This record gives sequence, structure tokens and C-alpha cells, in this order.
Amino acid sequence: MVGGDEREVAAVTPHPSQRAAWVRDMHSLLERKASVGLKALDLFCGAGGLSLGFWASGFDVEGIDHSPDAVSTYASNFSHATCADVDADSELPSADVVVAGPPCQPWSRAGKRLGERDERDGFMTTLRAVERVQPAAVVIENVPDLARASGRSHLDDFKGRLRALGFAVAEHELNSADYGVPQNRRRIFITGIRDDRPLDRPAPGG
Repeated sequence: MVGGDEREVAAVTPHPSQRAAWVRDMHSLLERKASVGLKALDLFCGAGGLSLGFWASGFDVEGIDHSPDAVSTYASNFSHATCADVDADSELPSADVVVAGPPCQPWSRAGKRLGERDERDGFMTTLRAVERVQPAAVVIENVPDLARASGRSHLDDFKGRLRALGFAVAEHELNSADYGVPQNRRRIFITGIRDDRPLDRPAPGG
């Protein structure tokens, strides 16, 4: 889930001369590119933060979330959204890429860190969705604490299961400030590409 642990977020105060440039750069980044003819399915979609990046890159996007308020907001932004339990038996739409930001509360230092014992942990739910949709690629985002301490074994198990499904898996910890966003926000990204080599760490820019 995008957001969550406020103690990991430090605001970056721009010099007045930088503000206009940052606003201009962000508008440029979020201008929709030409359609690439591919679709991304966003699990736990919330308001659509992950979908926005794919949409701006030319993907068609569709979101699923159990929260009616989240689905209403997402639908206002992207039009295609379904209010449903991701883990239910209902049919999931086809997609070229499955994107997911499972709830971070089970792993965040701001919470109780119940991990797998927290009913909100969505990693196995994500895996089952990937098995059902059979996408060409997956992108998973969560807080850095998932990759540390008790979360490490859970993450490694998840990555191993993705590999067993035929994905080349990579893990990278990225900071939004390195990619043109005026905010320090570190997140773990897990990517999987079917029948290919793992994705390299994206070069900083923005």
C-alpha cells in the first residue's frame, strides 16, 4: 500500500526557484504516453497510485479493492475498478501485468509488526491472483521493513514461489527522491518477468 509509515517519510523543502521546475517535471512525467496495447491489473488498488505510473506509460489499467471508497476514487481517476475481495473465487480480468501494493501494516514499524499473523497480509493473496491471471510480468511494492528481520523469510518465500511460476525475480529498494519526487520515501519493489532475465535496478532520474 502506498503510504503508511510516516516515520519513514521526510519532507524535502524545495528552494523557491526549484518549485516551478518540480511542478513542471511532474506534469511532464504524468502526461499519458501513446498506448502500448497492454493492460495492468492493480490489486489492492486504493486511489490508484501504482496504476498512475502504468497509465502514464501507455498501459490500460484496471483496479480491484475491497473498499467501496477506494474503488469510487479509483473509478473517478481511471474509470475501470471493481469492488471485490481479491482472494474471492470471482473471476479476475486478464492482464499483461499484475501490480500490487499489499497492505503494509503487517510489516511497517509504525504498526504491531504481526507479519503473517496479521489478516491484512496480502502476499499469498497476490500470489494466488498471479496464478489465476497468468500475466507476463508482476510488480509488487511494500515498505522496506518487509525485507528485514522477521519479514525477510516471508519475502524470500514469496519470491521463491514466483520463481516456481516461471518468473525471473528481482528485488530493489528505491527512494522516490532519486526519481524526481520531492520526498524521501523508500520502498521495496519486487519485479517478475516470465521467461526472461530479472529487471535491472532503474537508473535515478527525474
